[in-house]
Amino acid sequence: MQFLPYALLLAAGVLFLQAVASKPVHERLSRECNYHGHKENGKCVCSGGGITGDNCEKLETTMCDPTGERECGDNQFCLYKNIDCLYRDDCKDRRGWCLPLNHVSVYH
Repeated sequence: MQFLPYALLLAAGVLFLQAVASKPVHERLSRECNYHGHKENGKCVCSGGGITGDNCEKLETTMCDPTGERECGDNQFCLYKNIDCLYRDDCKDRRGWCLPLNHVSVYH
């Protein structure tokens, strides 16, 4: 009877280790990919889309409406769903997404 609690604890430990070891490789997030993907053939394969590259990042954003109802915070830019709204005054739907400026890249 004294052995029963230890046997149950050992069985639970074995089941836990088995569950961890059986986790598919593609679901293991790696530090090299900022814990948003895994390494495969030297590249990061990002979770939730299969995008590959040198790094994976997750960007959380909010909707914006530059008419004043929902404005973006400091150091953010409202990127319209319709890119024509950047150039035309008669754009009817100016809603978009607030993007932090430190995540926007400009290539020359």
